Parts: sequence; C-alpha cells; structure tokens
Amino acid sequence: MSTPAACSALSSSRPFPGLRPYCSADHPFFFGREDQSYALYRLLDRNRFIAVVGSSGSGKSSLVRAGLLPLLDEETQGTGGRSWHGFQMQPGDAPIEALVSALAGPPPLFEGDEARAIHSARRERIALALNRSSFGLNEALDMLEVPADHTVYLLVDQFEELFRFAANVRSGSQDWHQDGARREAAARFVQLLLQASRNPARAVHVLITLRSDFIGDCARFQGLPEAICAAQFLVPNLTRDQREEVIRRPVEAAGSTIACELVERLLNDGSEDMDQLPVLQHCLMRIWDAAGRGGNEAEDGSAKRQLTLDHYREVGGLAGAISKHANEVLNDLRDCEAAVAAVFRVLCELDREGRIVRRPVTFGRIGEETGLAKDLIRRVIDRFRSDDCSFLVPSLAALPQLQDETRVDVGHEALLRNWEKISASPAECLKSGPSGWVWDEDRDRRTYQALLSLVDTAENPDQVTLPLDQAEARWTWWMQRPRNNAWAERYGGGIERVRRLLETSRERSRRRRTMQAAMFGGSGILAVPLLLFVIYLGYQESKLQFYKGAGEKLTEASMSVEPGPSSNGESPAENVRPRKEIADLWKFQTATTSGGEKTTSLLAGTQGYMWIGNRNNQQLQSTGTPAQPVLPDTVRSGSEYAVNDDTYLREALPDQSYRSQKVIGVIPQGTRVKALENPIPFERKSTQYWLKVLVVN
Repeated sequence: MSTPAACSALSSSRPFPGLRPYCSADHPFFFGREDQSYALYRLLDRNRFIAVVGSSGSGKSSLVRAGLLPLLDEETQGTGGRSWHGFQMQPGDAPIEALVSALAGPPPLFEGDEARAIHSARRERIALALNRSSFGLNEALDMLEVPADHTVYLLVDQFEELFRFAANVRSGSQDWHQDGARREAAARFVQLLLQASRNPARAVHVLITLRSDFIGDCARFQGLPEAICAAQFLVPNLTRDQREEVIRRPVEAAGSTIACELVERLLNDGSEDMDQLPVLQHCLMRIWDAAGRGGNEAEDGSAKRQLTLDHYREVGGLAGAISKHANEVLNDLRDCEAAVAAVFRVLCELDREGRIVRRPVTFGRIGEETGLAKDLIRRVIDRFRSDDCSFLVPSLAALPQLQDETRVDVGHEALLRNWEKISASPAECLKSGPSGWVWDEDRDRRTYQALLSLVDTAENPDQVTLPLDQAEARWTWWMQRPRNNAWAERYGGGIERVRRLLETSRERSRRRRTMQAAMFGGSGILAVPLLLFVIYLGYQESKLQFYKGAGEKLTEASMSVEPGPSSNGESPAENVRPRKEIADLWKFQTATTSGGEKTTSLLAGTQGYMWIGNRNNQQLQSTGTPAQPVLPDTVRSGSEYAVNDDTYLREALPDQSYRSQKVIGVIPQGTRVKALENPIPFERKSTQYWLKVLVVN
C-alpha cells in the first residue's frame, strides 16, 4: 500500500504536527502560506499538470494538503464553482499498484464477504486498464463512474520515490529482467499521468510534489521534463513575518500565549538550511508539551498555556530538539534498543549520492527483513508513531492497529539527518562513538555484495574461498546479526551461495590453524623448518586461490558494473570506487610486516589515473595530522596526498562516453600518491575530477 498515511487532525490540545506534514484536516492550524496557497490554486486553474518543487523540508506536501486541497473542498461545497473529485497516492516501491489502491479506495473491513469481493473485482478491473495502455487512467476513471461534470485531481506526493524505484541502485540485483521490468513500470506510470492530463474528454489535473535535488532525474522519462517546465511551482522560503505567523497563530488558535522573547529566539535561531521548517514544527510541539506539564489543563487538554524561553531551553532548542526527543523515546525502549536499530535500518538507506533517504515498506516486510517477533516490532513502531513524537507514520491515533500491508514510513527525513543514532557518519565518530545505524547497514550492504560478487564472478563458484586472514573476520561479521532471505533480497539475493562461501572458508581456515597448532606442539629438530614450510605453502595456496577465484576477474568485475555511460547523465563515480570489502579480498597488493601492519602497496612506483571525487565527495586527503579532505579542484601537480578509501587505478582516463578504462589494480586506503598533473575535470551532472598519479607507498 502506498496511499498517503493517515494523520490525526490538529486541535486546541495539540496545535503543532511535529515532523509529519500537515494534512487537509489541519487547515485551521496552518498559517503563513495563504498567499502561496492561492497562487498554487491559480496555477492549477490554468494547467492540467503541475509540479510543486522545493527542497527537503520546504513544506511542499503541507502546502498542497493543508493549503490547496481545502480551497478545492471549499469550491466544491460552494455554489457556481467546480466540483472536485480527488485521489491521493505516493509511488513507493510499486507505483502502478499504488495508483490502483488510490483509485479503488481502501478495502471494506466490516461490510462482509460480498463487499470485499466487489472491491477486489474493482481493483482487478482498474489494474487491467492501467496495464493495458497509456490511456488506462482515463479508462479507470470511467469505470469508477466519476460524474462527467466533476473535475478530477490526482495528487502524487513524494514523486522522487519513482526515481529510486526505477534506478533500484541499492538492491544490487543480478536479475536484469526484474530491473528492466521496474524501469518499464516507472515509465508506464509517467505516461499514464501525462496522457490523463492531456485528455480533452475529461478534466483531469495531475499534481506532483518533487524534491528539487531530483529535478534532473526527470530527464529519464519521455515528456516529463516538458510537462514540468510548462507549469512548475517553486516553493519559496518563508519570510521572517511568515515564520512568525507559523509560530504565533497556532498558539493563539489554541487559546494560549507565547512569550515575545521566545518568538524572537526561535526566529533568530532559525536559518535557511534544509529541514528548518520541520525542525521548527517539532521544536514547537515539544515546547507546547513542556508548557502543559504544569498540571493546570482541563480534561479536554485545552487549558491556556504560556510558552516561555525556559521551555525552549528544556527541550534542547532548535539544534537539539529532535535528537534529544528521539533519545528519550529510545530510553523508553531501552530493553530493546537492538530492535529499534533493526527497524530503522530497514526504514532508511543511503542513496547513490550518499544522502540519507527514507525507505517506506510494509509492516509485514519489516518483520521479514529483521527476523524479529511481530509483537516486538509493533511495540517499537507504535512508540515512535505516537502523537507525542510523530517520528513514524501512520500515527497511532489515526491507525491504532498496524496490518501486514500497512505502509510504515518516517515522518520526515529531518529525523534521519538530525538524530545522531541514525546519521552519525564513520568520520564523525572516530572519537565520539559508534557510527549511525544507516552507515552500519550500508557497510553490511557493501560487505554482502562484495561476497556475492566474488562468488558470482568466479569460474567455479563451488571452489572459491576467502583468503585465510579474511575467513574468520567475515564469519564473525555474518553472525553479528540475523541474515535471512528477505534481507539478502534487498541487496541482490544469493544468500545460500554467500553462506556456503563463508562456511567453506571458515572450515578451511580452522583446518589450517589446527595443522599449525599441531606443528607448534610437536618436538624434534624438524618441527621449526616443517612449520615454516607449512606456512609457506599456506601463503602460496592463498595467493593461488585469489588469482583463480578473483584476480583474473578484476578488470571484468570493475568494468561490468558500468557497461556504458550512465543513462541519467550521472558520473560513474560510485562505480569507479571499488567496494571496500572486495579491496580487502585483494590484499595481495599490500605487503605486510610479520606483525601484520600495512607497510607499502605493491603498486608502489606504478603510474595511472584515478577518480578523485567532486565537490561533495573527496577521494584524497592531506598527509598531515590531522588529515583533512582535499577538494578535487585544489589538488596540485607535484604534491603528495593520502587516499581516503580503496579505489581503482586505471590505465587511462575515461573515454568520450565517460566509459571507465582498464584497471591496473586497487590502491588501498591510506596509500600515499603523488599528483603528476593538475586535476582533469569531466563535466557531468556535477563536475567529476580525475588525476594522473604515481603510487608512492
């Protein structure tokens, strides 16, 4: 199910929504956007396809739901105006099915078997029409018997979910047919929307909300860029006066007061940064709750409250309100923190740009991927979707009982970016503590896909094993968390092949250790020479296993992830960087001392070309202490730098189609390289920089 999550309407006892967007029922408490609501209405009046575009946290969904839609309801209920008939949806991980659900409506729960059978048949007819042709949406509306004189609107919220669905960049799927089917379904969904908005026989208005950082992805779909350019509403930032309305007027509508110094502090502490609106709303909700803890409320919770600067300090201010509150909720679940971590690892991920994004899934799917008991998962989710936090949706008040098919989502990505339990990157946590859950999950993803790639690219998968120094470490990693088919499917499947690789490698490692222990326990003059001979044989066997199982596939594996120029104009930067775990398997390139410390790369003295990043992703760092990331365009010929992540060294620069060239080898993290030339820029969606280097050590 990808219909919008239900929400409980705001009231005088709770005038702020927290992190969740406003919904239509919240209109009496929605302030500061009146002019924009009417401007959007005028644009809708003149156009049939409208894109509401803005950055994350700019208030796109709230503007449409609590600003525009109440105006359409008001026109419908009035006389002399149009009658609007609306449908709302989010693409999720099945856009066509989500559209079917939006058109067919929710299934009946208490009307009996006959009503459920009728609803099921209606869904089947709608699905058949939508999959038959690009005019299927018009046919489906005719089936629903929407009066011909009614004007239809279809709201597709969080349209950027469609791009993630089509790209499928995090699945690591080896099933190219399935990947092609996803792209085809996404393209068909876009054509359904475009054809419906062009239908002269029926007035259908399509509204989409779209994050501005995904605007370039629209070029993937024929006709979509032109439609968006024709009627686009760019959500502006609120002025200081409008932000003051957002702060003051809901409090006044609830019959309470707010101190002037608190208003000034909120205005001054705010900024134009991403997430400031949801962060402000959440902070106001927390201040409201803090002001009501004095015990002077009426039974309906609507007693007058006085919001003060002390309450602001109590909740942690704008900068710390979300993290402080989330930690308090986590403390309520301190006996099951591992389950909380597992749930959020399912509900978010890193996209290919390194952004933390939501990953809405059904309640049943969370249980399948985590392997946790359903009651435990329900307890965790219910606490995080309670009305006092709104960290997850649907809210507990709107939907008391989650069903397996209920779509669970993060209330706003501001939580993912502002709660350090989720967002703390490995670089930020070198001294302060463990990395965030989303980074832990991404590290597991890379490890798993590296192992799967090793098996799938081997000529004889049944005989490939890990090097001895990796077998135990990878087995320990495997046993740290439950691994099941549902979790593995998220990253390409093949769990039995990976499990067999790990078990075989571990058994081989244990046999080797047993043999060495026996040699140490022996006596006589031949013990030491024989032991050295066994160790030498083990080293030769390990190296031979590598060359047979993976070494010969180095160039093939690196080239196979990028068969040609990216279809959306993106650079292949992420493809140029090898998975760290694969680089771990290629440690033959790194000489070691007897103590096991890394000393020098066997590529030392080799020249080649490496990708060094873009403005948002730096692949080099300074050699001093502490090491600092180096912007690619500031790298200078003759200087030495340290590589901050395992990366490929290639024979030449990318060709005119930006196709990567043959791999020489892998430069391990921490290796020093010398720039032989100034960086060479490649103009992609964002400028990508390459550098000719000499591997120093």
